[in-house]
Amino acid sequence: MRLWIGIALVVTATASPSFGQDAGKEDGAALTVARSVLCTGVKDREPAGAVEGSEFPAGTEQAYFFNELKTASPPQPLKHLWYHEGKQVAEIALAAKAERWRTWSAKKVWKGAWKVEVVAEGGTVLATAEFKVGG
Repeated sequence: MRLWIGIALVVTATASPSFGQDAGKEDGAALTVARSVLCTGVKDREPAGAVEGSEFPAGTEQAYFFNELKTASPPQPLKHLWYHEGKQVAEIALAAKAERWRTWSAKKVWKGAWKVEVVAEGGTVLATAEFKVGG
């Protein structure tokens, strides 16, 4: 998958901590990620502030993870898990409320290695993006 800003995106089906009532449900097919972008903002429901490569410049205070999702059976709950240096630092609940839905989360960031995952209700990791902030 090619991204606008050159961020390597890994789409996996690896299990992660689940949430919701039906943790055993196969949910990967119910919700798919059509597009993911790491950026410094969102304007008019589209990513803004493209980042060169997979590194945000030093001094970046906030990162956004934008996703365009597709589902045949909305609404579909999902979450963004944000990690800094391998430790989970945020969990943000979201939902795909229509067959094609754009959503995003934002996180205050600081220097170091970061990862953000899109996780479906049953725990399936739908997309992962890794990046660094300053150095």
